[in-house]
Amino acid sequence: MKRKSFLLISACALLAFGGLASCSSPEVAPEIYTVSDNAPTDYSIVGLDSEGYEAGEKVLFGVVSKDGTKDVDLAEVRVEGASVTHEGGNLYSFVMPATNVKIEVTLGLDAALAKAQTGAAFDSIFTEKQTYIDNSGEISSKSRYARRVTATATNEYNLVTRYKSVYDYDEANFDNNVPIDVSKTEADTVYMFAKKPETTHLATTALDMNNTLAYSDVLDSATEANLDWYSTFNNPFSLLDADDFEADATEVGVYHLKTGDPSLNPVKTSLAQIIFGDIQLGYKVDEFSVKVVNGEFTEYSGTFADPAFEMYKSEVSFTGTFTGFGETVFETPTTLEGEVDEDLEDALADLRKGNYTVTVTEKYTNSFTQKTTVDVTRGRSDGGEHFLQEIFATDADIATAEPAETYFYNQLTVYDDFMERDEYSVEQAVKIRNEYFKFSSDREDVRILTNMLPQFNFSSLFFKKDGDKYVLKTAEELPYYAVFGTEELFSPFTTLSLRNLEITIGDDAVTFVTDDTYGTITTVSYTNIGSTTIEEITINETTEKLTKWEDFFKNDAITTQATSTIPSEIINLVPVPRVSYGGSVANVTPAYFEVDEEAGTRSMQIVCALDSFGDMVDLQYDDLLVLFSQGLSAQGFDYDESDTSQYLFRKRMNVLGVDSDVEISLGGYGTYFVVEYNIEKHVEPTPEA
Repeated sequence: MKRKSFLLISACALLAFGGLASCSSPEVAPEIYTVSDNAPTDYSIVGLDSEGYEAGEKVLFGVVSKDGTKDVDLAEVRVEGASVTHEGGNLYSFVMPATNVKIEVTLGLDAALAKAQTGAAFDSIFTEKQTYIDNSGEISSKSRYARRVTATATNEYNLVTRYKSVYDYDEANFDNNVPIDVSKTEADTVYMFAKKPETTHLATTALDMNNTLAYSDVLDSATEANLDWYSTFNNPFSLLDADDFEADATEVGVYHLKTGDPSLNPVKTSLAQIIFGDIQLGYKVDEFSVKVVNGEFTEYSGTFADPAFEMYKSEVSFTGTFTGFGETVFETPTTLEGEVDEDLEDALADLRKGNYTVTVTEKYTNSFTQKTTVDVTRGRSDGGEHFLQEIFATDADIATAEPAETYFYNQLTVYDDFMERDEYSVEQAVKIRNEYFKFSSDREDVRILTNMLPQFNFSSLFFKKDGDKYVLKTAEELPYYAVFGTEELFSPFTTLSLRNLEITIGDDAVTFVTDDTYGTITTVSYTNIGSTTIEEITINETTEKLTKWEDFFKNDAITTQATSTIPSEIINLVPVPRVSYGGSVANVTPAYFEVDEEAGTRSMQIVCALDSFGDMVDLQYDDLLVLFSQGLSAQGFDYDESDTSQYLFRKRMNVLGVDSDVEISLGGYGTYFVVEYNIEKHVEPTPEA
């Protein structure tokens, strides 16, 4: 508005020029008032007169985004707490009062969504109430638990931290919904999720010890199919717009997700994973509400649908707050930078060639008894074609103890012209009385060097040099997304999780020393690097020449111990193991020897290892069960149908000159079939009175 200045001329001056007899009061200029805004960062207020307004004037202004567009989602526009007139579009007006004023603009749901779609950080309290129902349909008990879950959700990476749960079994708290304090619980599990590069698959992500960002597919536990990133751990707000919400009828700024819309099922799944903190297909978000304050989400709440478990009814609710928005809520993982140690890198490169003699010594100290035991395993690899493993007994003298030898060898190496690749098949043989017998079926597409031996795939950047040792850096010295791996990275015989690791490089040796949380100290020493050889070994393809159970036992000492516990004629009432699937059963070991001469009782188990690598366990188990059952029935044993926990056969016999009851039971666990012998002196039952 252009303001005109007024020239006030005094009455005396007028009289001097015009001879007037009187003069009037001087005219006063109207007072001007200013209009300001609340220094917005997401929008601009335009059209205001910088020189101000008179009281009673109409003030017309517009609200535009920072890029000049008029599309700004406004929840409310007020001046000093009073409503203004919406002229249409992005124009507003009010009548200027006789005071300086400030325009206050509150952004709404659209602005909040736009901010959250670039990234959001969640802090949730998850509470589940469980009502257990007994077989009669009555409530047997009530309990509940709560845990805290923090998560960041971006369009490429998510980080979910689940804290330890707190349980509450007080039914009074259950009925009254007394809050459970989880604020002081420590982190239980931390998952980093990402879209696997060049796919839409969901993957877990970590910086592995090879200083590579490793992606591992996440599979549906029911279908074993790859889960899709966009329907699981993607930022749920990137899949939403304002039309997917409805405003609360009573509370300004509260919006409810239209969860009844089937098209929002991926969003409900994504929210469930972020709030629950894990892949759990039983949980789905049923209700989800958000609070918007000045164009930003501040808090949220909701419930999960009852997963309808058979054993109990579940009621799940959650509350949470948003702790940040934008891409900066998540630190994109990167690899380590720095100078590699060439000496360590060269030593690892030599070991990756797979030619060495390796000795693993595991020293375990019981924390209660302070008793220490030592196990020794030794192996020789000639560069990937053969591998001979020797296992020594606990506390054995490696120089004198007789090993239980297992020989792995490439049975077949061909070139597939169609696939343009080499195909490998690995066989396993076990040593029995200085001869090797085929044990397992082919491990198809397995190569000894790359599939069975440690790969030493870790970077020297994970280590710091301390004198003549290389010491694995601590968690505080590495990014939070770095993983330490397991002992299988550098040992062919162990898979325990690493806690500490030291590497020493000698003239012709590389030694690894590590410990774990269970009190085991493992030393792995590699020698004869590049010069180890394995003599030519002849393999018996079948076990047909082994006609008695004792023939399967690895040496005479074990045979003597077994037959002095259970006489040979009793042992061999069970046919020797033969299978139709997966080659031979040659790994047979007697165990659990027990003799009580005074009571006349004798017990022993014989354990037959089955072919876990050839996926033949179930078929071999059925083979042996039928073979052994038919053999015992043919020997006059009666099958006890009343014992459903095992296959139990009974017969009254003379054993070592004593009238005895002989029980032979058949069963198994994991990849083992077990034959158990029990002999007791026969006692005639006392007649009832």
